[in-house]
Amino acid sequence: MRYIIIYALLFISIASCKKDKPPVEMTGVWEMETSTGMMGTIHYPPGNGQIIFLGRDFSFEQRRHDSVDFRGTYSIERKRDCFGDGKLDFLRTTNPNSGEAVIAIADNKLILNTPNCVSDGVMTTFRRQ
Repeated sequence: MRYIIIYALLFISIASCKKDKPPVEMTGVWEMETSTGMMGTIHYPPGNGQIIFLGRDFSFEQRRHDSVDFRGTYSIERKRDCFGDGKLDFLRTTNPNSGEAVIAIADNKLILNTPNCVSDGVMTTFRRQ
């Protein structure tokens, strides 16, 4: 009888756990603003249509104007980068053509940056829509 109660309590505690949600400030619709890499910085005007969507349910979309280029999910994992002792938030999507990126929010902008392990990286900044 005691084991039945222990298993029942274990089941209830696992079933009642909430799924982690991404930080609210990261979710929403974002339009590309700048891209900085080896060729310098490219500025994209408002209305350029290069959009990413990060949903509270971890849904992800990559859009070009009204067309959806990719639809899937994303995850955020806090871990160490190749250099340094601090931990950063890494974004990974289910898009097989995309690698992971360091994700941050600064001045109401979403910043995706290539991890330090990758040479010739790119930093892309998005404005909130």
